Amino acid sequence: MKPYCAVILVGALLVSQSALAAAEQVEEVAPDSRVLGTTEAILAYCGKVDPAGAEHFAEQGRQLAHGASAEALDKTRKSDEYREAHDAMIDTLGKIEVSTAVKVCAQYLPQVP
Repeated sequence: MKPYCAVILVGALLVSQSALAAAEQVEEVAPDSRVLGTTEAILAYCGKVDPAGAEHFAEQGRQLAHGASAEALDKTRKSDEYREAHDAMIDTLGKIEVSTAVKVCAQYLPQVP
């Protein structure tokens, strides 16, 4: 694994933490397409590499989408910006050793109360 891949994951996780915090404070606003695509890719990947924490990561995703209507989320997820960000993050995550990813996911994603 190239060292920069772990750094990218850490940076992306920090961005997703900010997005999760912002999602808790926003009412009925569609999330940013790129942030949502990146964050959902990370959460899905973390759930995949750490099955014991899968529900935790799923809850993180629900918190991220909190306050946005199903229609707004659907529109966002169908956007080119969402797909590009999601696909780029999936590609990047595929280059990270699973053992490293599990540690980074556990360390940098906030715990659900």
